[in-house]
Amino acid sequence: MAVNYNSPDQIARLTNYRTAQTLVLLGIFFWEILVTSPFDWSIITGKRKFRWPMIAYFISRVAVGLHLMAIAVNSQGTEVIPCDNQVWILKITDAIAIWSSSILLILRTLAVWASDRRVMIALSIGAAGLIVVYCLTWQPSVNKFNGKSCVILKSVPHRILLTEFVYTM
Repeated sequence: MAVNYNSPDQIARLTNYRTAQTLVLLGIFFWEILVTSPFDWSIITGKRKFRWPMIAYFISRVAVGLHLMAIAVNSQGTEVIPCDNQVWILKITDAIAIWSSSILLILRTLAVWASDRRVMIALSIGAAGLIVVYCLTWQPSVNKFNGKSCVILKSVPHRILLTEFVYTM
């Protein structure tokens, strides 16, 4: 039996699920911040030498935090939220977090492989593919405020979303 994801009951159920999931992810994120704060503080105070890849590290952490907080604000709405703005904030913070994390992964891989030319070519092709997949997902979506949060009713085709999720995993 097909599920009608546009029915009010189904939207309410999924909204409650997403709220719980967001709170769990925020808890994990803040626990990770707490556990790694001595390392971050040693960089800020100069006890540990600052290297340029740490820029991507800090950008990634901030983008993930902003993304999770935007989702939490969305799921706790008591007044009408401008859904188009909310969705664009989520898309931008998502893209920044994925890209900065990808840059870190590419740099680590190049360090392990001693900047081998074949590995660099493969990583460049992979990064180009990520750019293409992300460009395909940046399309307007149909959103509505359901009384509690913004709900995306129509977005990019499912095949493109599946490609994005598989590619970024």
